[in-house]
Amino acid sequence: MVEGHTETHFMKATYPRAVIQRCIPNGASVAVDRIVEEIFDRLEVLGGDISRVIVLFDREGRCESAKYISEYVIDKLKNAGCKRKVYVGVSDREIENWIVSDNNLMRERYGAGYNYPGDGTNGKAILKALHGGDQAPGEKARLLKSCSPAAAKLNSPSLALFVEKIDFAWPWLEEV
Repeated sequence: MVEGHTETHFMKATYPRAVIQRCIPNGASVAVDRIVEEIFDRLEVLGGDISRVIVLFDREGRCESAKYISEYVIDKLKNAGCKRKVYVGVSDREIENWIVSDNNLMRERYGAGYNYPGDGTNGKAILKALHGGDQAPGEKARLLKSCSPAAAKLNSPSLALFVEKIDFAWPWLEEV
């Protein structure tokens, strides 16, 4: 379950067997409880033998940390009776932060002087400035797919929190 187009393209590219639902309302003004309700509602009607669910959305400008939001969502789902294993990735601040947190890839593509300024910054604006304009969601998803999760998580605590909880085979994480 994902929030946006980039996340949708990324999941399709890195986990082709996934059943993807772009259903998460988001934005700084959307309460986390509203997001939890939508996830739970979708899980209730999701049939089949799906035992693992990946949830990806942006922290945006919320005051709570990505870690707090992730743990809150998981706790609320468990308390509501969710039996599936849910892996929540909350990018801080945006999914683009996970892209620009791979210093090696950014230096290779955009110049040796690049250094990720840290989670919580405007990753979308950083990527736009580096690229010289906007990129389509599919293009950003391919860029995220080409990132090294092992390198990126060293600079992005929100990515590290997410990938370190993954306990199943996901080709994107094979090098981690």
